[in-house]
Amino acid sequence: MTATTLQAPTPDELSIPLPRHSLLRNLLGFTILFGFVGFFCTLAARNLLAFHTVNFWPLIASALWLLLVAAVLVVFLSDVGPRQLLVDFFANFSNHHFVCCTHAPDTTLVHFRYTFLGLPVDQLVVGASGITKVDWSTGQASYFARRDVGDWQVCVHFFRRAICRGRLPSLGNDDRQLYLLGVAAAHVPTDAFGRQLVDFLAAQARLHPVLLDSGNGFSFD
Repeated sequence: MTATTLQAPTPDELSIPLPRHSLLRNLLGFTILFGFVGFFCTLAARNLLAFHTVNFWPLIASALWLLLVAAVLVVFLSDVGPRQLLVDFFANFSNHHFVCCTHAPDTTLVHFRYTFLGLPVDQLVVGASGITKVDWSTGQASYFARRDVGDWQVCVHFFRRAICRGRLPSLGNDDRQLYLLGVAAAHVPTDAFGRQLVDFLAAQARLHPVLLDSGNGFSFD
């Protein structure tokens, strides 16, 4: 089970729980990933440049590898765009993710933010009136294991048209979107954070929560 830390909420922001040493883990993980991909991309490019001295099958393998890497990059760029891809990438190197609200005469905006090099970065901004529900449930690991393996996570549901800044992967023609907060954890800390988030939205965004029948979340009327 992954240990998590949960900072006490302040009147104007609510910290999102993150695993201990998450920054170090992400640095190590991305270093290994980019090292692996970069090494084989370099090797593939060298094979293609030296095509006159390389056998046929290594050339095919090199070309397919570069096409695969390019296809994955194109899919991510076409789904969320280059700006959002960079914003989401740099979010992995922040130890402070939080939720805050800004108010205007006719609307309230809910910001899902993180700090990077001391500066706040909006990962997603949603109009409060478009948020329909906050709930928490187990994930795929529990589904396949057919038991609770401690992979609970908080999810915010809202209408796609309520997004004011940021992009999420498309869910087809459905106007409903969902946004996962924090990391998978046991039920008790996830339930505590979910209720803190609901209380925060009720106070800051003037939403009116109604407990779901499952007891693991609230809808907003």
